[in-house]
Amino acid sequence: MSSSDRALYAWQPKARYAAYRGWELVTGETREVPDAGEILDRMSDAFLALDEDWRFSYLNERARDLICEAAGIEATVAELRGRHIWNVVPAAEDTIFAEQYVRAAETGESVSFKAEYGPIDTWFEVRVYPSESGLSVYLRDISDRKRREERRERDRQALQSLYRIAADAERSFDEKVDDVLELGCDYLDVPFGMVNELTDEGQTVAYAHGTPAGLRPGESMPRDEAYCKETVETDDLLAIVDAVEEGWGDDPAYAKHGLGCYIGGRIEVDDDVDRTLCFAGPSPRESSFTPTEETVMELLTQWLTYEFSRRTDRRELERKNERLENFASVVSHDLRNPLAIAKGRLGFLDEDAPTEHVSVVADALDRMESLIDDLSTLARQGEIIDERRAVDLSTVVSDAWGAVPTPEATLDRQGDLTLHADESRLRQALENLFTNAVEHGGDDVRVTVAVTDGGFYVADDGPGIPPEQRENVFRMGYTTDDDGSGIGMAIVREVVEAHGWSIAVGESASGGARFDVTGVEPLE
Repeated sequence: MSSSDRALYAWQPKARYAAYRGWELVTGETREVPDAGEILDRMSDAFLALDEDWRFSYLNERARDLICEAAGIEATVAELRGRHIWNVVPAAEDTIFAEQYVRAAETGESVSFKAEYGPIDTWFEVRVYPSESGLSVYLRDISDRKRREERRERDRQALQSLYRIAADAERSFDEKVDDVLELGCDYLDVPFGMVNELTDEGQTVAYAHGTPAGLRPGESMPRDEAYCKETVETDDLLAIVDAVEEGWGDDPAYAKHGLGCYIGGRIEVDDDVDRTLCFAGPSPRESSFTPTEETVMELLTQWLTYEFSRRTDRRELERKNERLENFASVVSHDLRNPLAIAKGRLGFLDEDAPTEHVSVVADALDRMESLIDDLSTLARQGEIIDERRAVDLSTVVSDAWGAVPTPEATLDRQGDLTLHADESRLRQALENLFTNAVEHGGDDVRVTVAVTDGGFYVADDGPGIPPEQRENVFRMGYTTDDDGSGIGMAIVREVVEAHGWSIAVGESASGGARFDVTGVEPLE
């Protein structure tokens, strides 16, 4: 050790001195550490240096691999040194990489950026450090991180798209199913999407997107030629990444359609048809379906289950409404004519006919006419409500109150509420509630309409409804008024429930009747 070294050794700790000399301390001994080039070659990141003429002055092994891959050549580090970067990789000269390298060289300031180099399908995080002798460039492969970020973004967009499809009130059921199939194909990166219906006789394609001949809407096949025969037998998804590798090569379904990958879920509807949602492609997938892809697939299947169940319920309700409408039509048209004849002939009765008998007949005919009107109204109110819009409760209350003969009655409104409703039907229900209050509470009854948390109520200060009679109030034909039809309050219930709300009867603060409508979602 020289005198200068001994002086330096005395002044610095052992480790620092060893590092200064290029040694490494190991169990009290010193060992020479690798040179800088060997250390750089051990890096998983690429490092290269360019001189002022844009020629390679240094590359570690990782940088050599990248340059050779980008250039499509095989070369050693020694063969690359001294060569012009843009001559070796001319395709990179018009990219952000060249742009940022030039920027660093011209400004003398370091730059960092993230970019994809398309020809080798790789994302890099790049740091460029300029000096008087050229540039030092570090490139870190962040492709895996970017792919994870892209998958997360793709998952987020798929969920947002599903929400938009489900919430779009302007599109029909069939259009929404088509949208879901297109969404699934794009998200799962497969060309075919289908909704199938299976019976004992076979499978029929009900809806399809991008499918070839034989798998288009309306096409049918024996049950054993469908992958879906397995899907309907499990509560989970059926996922096939490589049909041949997974034992489907000899199955009639593969032989018939040659689908190399498949994922399907069961649509559970309470009817006699098995349904599936599935997506497929002619080639095997490069990788398994991810947990998130399977979750999105389950969400699509659950949404279609809800929509198909809703459509089935709607059709059943439409059939019931049609029968009710037909009944009301018969009552209305077939009875009005003989009723009109009877009322017209009533005026021709002999003047010697007892007045009290004529009066009774006239009242009976008027009551029949009222019953016909109420039955026709009930049939209309029981229909499904599709046409809704934002309405102010106070406005509808005012309109309904104006339609009821209440010369001495008082209306008290407390609060206001904007809700999503069929305005004409809501007005009809309120008219019936007001009429009921006047009929039972008298002409001077006080009626209160107040907003509550989750809806509103209509109350009066009349005699009220005994607890034992309250559950019968909305029953068809129930009335305590000799002149009543027993239909008015049934209409109220039909309107409320058709909106998806609920109604209950109780006692008001003044001892009268109170009708609470709940389940109403206010609009902001």
